Amino acid sequence: MTTATTEALRLTDRINRIEPSATMAVVAEADKLRAQGIDVVDFGAGEPHFATPQHIKDAAIAAIQGNFTKYTAVPGTPELRDAIVHRHAVDSIPIIDGKKPSPRPAARTLCSMRSKCWSITATK
Repeated sequence: MTTATTEALRLTDRINRIEPSATMAVVAEADKLRAQGIDVVDFGAGEPHFATPQHIKDAAIAAIQGNFTKYTAVPGTPELRDAIVHRHAVDSIPIIDGKKPSPRPAARTLCSMRSKCWSITATK
């Protein structure tokens, strides 16, 4: 049995120091611009504002049916790296997983300004 209380819930002072999400601020700004009739491509939340193209859906379904559903090595699969190298005529290329914030600064630190360094982000 719970006892009702009229005392307000007291939160710690540090809760008031939490800043709003920068990601959601970008999304809100894109929504405002879109409401004004401005054509906006918004990747603020890490996902496009358009439907997933059919060929990507088909590839995802094929990967699931082929049991390609586990995490891969950090630098990406050899097949993925080879495909990017051949398509973009470079010698080698690191594949950086963009789901976590820490790999991006690390990649920017390690990759020279003239290097091509890809960031791939999975969306929900």
